[in-house]
Amino acid sequence: MSTFDLSSVITSFAPDDPVYRVRRPAPAVVAGVVQDVAETTTEIAATVQPASGAELRLLDEGYVDHEGLYVFTVDEVLTQNGPRGVPDKVVFKGITYTVLKCDDYSETGNYWRTTCVKDLR
Repeated sequence: MSTFDLSSVITSFAPDDPVYRVRRPAPAVVAGVVQDVAETTTEIAATVQPASGAELRLLDEGYVDHEGLYVFTVDEVLTQNGPRGVPDKVVFKGITYTVLKCDDYSETGNYWRTTCVKDLR
């Protein structure tokens, strides 16, 4: 149990449009051959806010001019620094965003705050 359980606050501000987390596991190696593993899509309890220009400027140079979102969620979201080395993606209103930064408040507030940028592909 966290010190301040903010999960009910986050879910109370959830948008009408569903938010999805897309997770792609690291490829598996079977008999020396790399096997691609299917990604999984899960609806998550989250609230979404537009990201500020000030924070986007702190991201790597290639992302500073992308459209960004803050996603506050009670479900775990991983960045490219995660154990698989593959970042999660968030789909909101049919647009896919890549998770670049994740602040883990699961111990103190029972939520994750992520910074995501719009995929240009």
